Amino acid sequence: MKYTAILDGKEREIEIIEQDDNRFRIIVDGKSHEVDARSCGVDLISILLDNRSYDVSYSFDGDVVHLNFWNQY
Repeated sequence: MKYTAILDGKEREIEIIEQDDNRFRIIVDGKSHEVDARSCGVDLISILLDNRSYDVSYSFDGDVVHLNFWNQY
């Protein structure tokens, strides 16, 4: 799936390719990232992105999805 996102105030092209149950390849402006994502409850996901761990909360506002990255390990 391809998306347009605002990251750090800049519009970016993002492609998400599902590899298996919890693993994805995310391509941001042509740069590939390996991601392992797991649901941890309502509106919370644990993500391992390029060997760094993040907790991500999310919310919906119509067609817009807001992501908040925190607790980087």
